[in-house]
Amino acid sequence: MWIPIQPTANKTEFQRLFLWTLVAAYTVSLPYIILIYEMLVRTFSKALVETIPLVTIVILALTYIAFGVFAKKDKYHYIALILCLIIIYVIVSFTPVRNTHFHVTEYVILSWMVFKALSIDYRGSGIFTLVFICSSLLGVVDELLQGIHPQRYFLIQDLAVNTASTLVGVISLMGIKRGSRHDWRHGWEWVGLIGRKKKTLGLIFAGFLGAFVMCAYLQKVKIIGAFRGIYPPWLIGWNVAFVALGVFFIRRTGKSVTGVGKLREKAREMLTARLWVLCPLSILVAIHSLVFFVVLPGWEFK
Repeated sequence: MWIPIQPTANKTEFQRLFLWTLVAAYTVSLPYIILIYEMLVRTFSKALVETIPLVTIVILALTYIAFGVFAKKDKYHYIALILCLIIIYVIVSFTPVRNTHFHVTEYVILSWMVFKALSIDYRGSGIFTLVFICSSLLGVVDELLQGIHPQRYFLIQDLAVNTASTLVGVISLMGIKRGSRHDWRHGWEWVGLIGRKKKTLGLIFAGFLGAFVMCAYLQKVKIIGAFRGIYPPWLIGWNVAFVALGVFFIRRTGKSVTGVGKLREKAREMLTARLWVLCPLSILVAIHSLVFFVVLPGWEFK
């Protein structure tokens, strides 16, 4: 992912590189977590292993409560916890396959990691929305990787589970970070800067629309068991064009922002606006490029 670089101390630059690399590595590793699950099932009983998500959720909830008491958080901290538990209950109720419940913990962790990486450069409000968008898009990357993984499967219903689990992570962050510099009640000056990037915003919209259509056709590919004749050539052209244009806009937009005094505040707003453009665009480029692993080497998508 191309991240705009701001002149900072070497320590900050290392943190930025390390955290975004960690996010990328974690996302790529998600399809392989099933291997750990299968190893645990062989070692212990399936019934015991399937309790791990519930136990993890309980531990996280108790830790969240303890943090709220220790930090003297207000009622909204606990309202956030209640909302999280309601969403988790809905996920568990509507997903009978119990190993899918691992997604809750996976995407709570992913949303926290994305938040930490964005926080290095992000200034102003709206960070939680961007965390939700980026983490949800990374959930699409996860599912597409599973489609080309020899031991996994693309499940379009898991996209909903990934998104809902991401929402749990974001709501928990909102409860923890309420009153911080990321508070939603102020710091929206960067919105006007995004409005000037009409061409880039149009490209991002095309990327979202293309990703939706792409997933719909890949679901047909999975059901029928054949790529050729199902996945249309015009959509491959869309994928190619979007990746090419996306890389071009990323390279053009991902420039340094500098400033002193009042100009420095403007530079920070510009940096936040660029994060809103570059992060979703980079992930969308990754989504569209994954179809090439099916087209070029002829890997099976299932």
